[in-house]
Amino acid sequence: MKDSLNTLRAVRTLIRKRTSGMTDEQFWAVPTGYNASIGWHVAHLPVTLSLLAFGRSGQELPMGAEWITSFRKGTGPADATRSFTREEVMEWLDRSVDLVEDMVEGQSFGAFDVYTTSAGVTLNNLEEALAFLAVHDGIHFGYILAQARAI
Repeated sequence: MKDSLNTLRAVRTLIRKRTSGMTDEQFWAVPTGYNASIGWHVAHLPVTLSLLAFGRSGQELPMGAEWITSFRKGTGPADATRSFTREEVMEWLDRSVDLVEDMVEGQSFGAFDVYTTSAGVTLNNLEEALAFLAVHDGIHFGYILAQARAI
């Protein structure tokens, strides 16, 4: 699981570097031809990590329901329950991996509730979920790169 956590950190470091020079307007803009902003993609990552790692392991989600409602799979900018700041989003980007690492190191996770993703990948345990999340984050990083060129 350590390798997957390291991969998540690496991808998220690349995201942080790519978005660091953006204005808030660029971060939250939805370019023509896209359904969500770069900010939505970044916020979606810790939400998905929380749902798969904590939620599927029987743990309380570390972030409030407003985050889940606003950034879970199938949502978009119109679903935001409030205005989220870029700083909040970037904090959760890093913090969520730290919290999962703490859970793994402390072995404080319960039985994993098997889940099949929309991509058809069945996740049988936390280790598989973390490996999938590394791919998931990479896909969203690709969207971030493409959108950065469009703004």
